[in-house]
Parts: sequence; C-alpha cells; structure tokens
Amino acid sequence: VALPWFARQYAEGACDCGRTTLRLTAVTVGGALLYSLVMIGLGPLAMTFIYGQDFYVGFAAAIPLMGFAVLCRAVGDVGIGCLVRVLGKTSWIFMATLAGTTITLGLGIWAVLTHGVYGALGVRALSSAVYALFLFLITYYMLRGRTPHRREERGT
Repeated sequence: VALPWFARQYAEGACDCGRTTLRLTAVTVGGALLYSLVMIGLGPLAMTFIYGQDFYVGFAAAIPLMGFAVLCRAVGDVGIGCLVRVLGKTSWIFMATLAGTTITLGLGIWAVLTHGVYGALGVRALSSAVYALFLFLITYYMLRGRTPHRREERGT
C-alpha cells in the first residue's frame, strides 16, 4: 500500500527517505505489536476457536515468539524494504533473505531435533531478526552520508 506513494514522492523529489522510512517502520511496528499483544492475550482462545481441541492448541505458549518473528519481518519488509525497493536496490533484499535463510538452514535441523516445535519457532524468530538487521545494516552502510531525497541532489 505504501510503496506506490513512497515511489511517487521519491520520483517527484518531495520525499525525505529517512524520515518516511522511519514513519513506515513505526506504523508497521505498531501494527505488528498490536497484533502480537492481541494474540498473546487471546491466543489460546483464538487457537481453540480456530482449531478446536486439536494438536495446535498446546502450542499457544509459542505465540510471543511468533509475534517477535512477525515484528522483525514487518520492519524488514515494510519499513526498510520499502526504501530499498524505491531506491531500486532489490539485490539488497536478496542478500538479507540469503542471510536469514542461512540461519534457518544452518540451525533449523539441530533446533528441531533438540527442541521440537519450539526450536523451529526460535530459529524462525532468529532468522527474521537477522533478515531485518542485515537489511538495516546494509542500507545504512550503503546510504551513509548521502541523502537521496532531493531531485537536485540525485542529478535528475
């Protein structure tokens, strides 16, 4: 939803990319936190409603861990990811995804064998955090000292 607006503002030279990215990230984090808090509070009830008294209801304690994973992924995909897409640097997203996937594949089998479902959820949360952190760090490193938000500074 925000990407076309962000791209149009950037193309017109009327966008402060850093500030816009922070705003998108704040809105996304707020939404993900609200979702996570609702799921923590209503998780067992919601899981019982959705699955009945099935196998999954026993894993309601893992909801905060998944909430953290959703939060990290939201920051990476919507907040920072939106800026990266607007700048046309989608290879950065690929590198961040590769970093997160490396964590998932590297630790996943061990975590599942030793900790079961909770191990898998922990690796998923760690992978999401690595994705967001890697995307943030590479974006910060590549853009440090530059302000690509004014048309005249971009030379167009």
